[in-house]
Amino acid sequence: MDNDRKLPKSQAEKVKSLDLKGRITPVVLSLFLVLGIAAMQKANAAATSTATDSKALTTLTKSTNSVTVAEVEKAQSQWAAGIVAIGDAYTNKGNYKKVAKDLINTLYAYNYEKGVVMFKPTKAKDIPFRPTKESALSYFVGGNKKFKEDKGFALQPWTKVVFHNDEMYFHGDMAIAMGTYDFTDTKGKVTTVEYTFAYVKMPNGQLKIVLHHSSAPFSD
Repeated sequence: MDNDRKLPKSQAEKVKSLDLKGRITPVVLSLFLVLGIAAMQKANAAATSTATDSKALTTLTKSTNSVTVAEVEKAQSQWAAGIVAIGDAYTNKGNYKKVAKDLINTLYAYNYEKGVVMFKPTKAKDIPFRPTKESALSYFVGGNKKFKEDKGFALQPWTKVVFHNDEMYFHGDMAIAMGTYDFTDTKGKVTTVEYTFAYVKMPNGQLKIVLHHSSAPFSD
């Protein structure tokens, strides 16, 4: 009978309160522990991500910032040789248009990424800007009814083209060169033109022209 006897209401509530407190405390401690572990894991993940991003950025900078003066000069020599080769093919009744196409495909970025090339040649007045491969080819060899002013700059022909760089600028996988180049014709007459070329380095290491601006020196 004594075991079945109920406690007074006030004592029963006190026991119940103590019982709840005893149960809640471990739960709260467990919750704080879980949250603490999660916060530590998040911080470690952020630190790892930052370290990885920094390493990737360093690697990217090292791999892309590799254009050299020698590479720019090589690209210029290829362009000069290509202009002379177009004239030789034309003089010898060869396939000069193919030679010109090869020069454009090899050295200009019309076939790279979005194909943006800012080409402003010297002897182009009616249509001064040549953003397409077709318009560039017309400037070099003529014969395109869309560009009636084009007589074929490379058909002069030129026997020698020499670059004289005044300054170069390098940034990442790009390089810009400014200066003058001399064009020598079959009679030995030299024509000097001012230029600005911008190059981008492709994944295979070759430089492509994305900007080519030529103009005659200013005169009164």
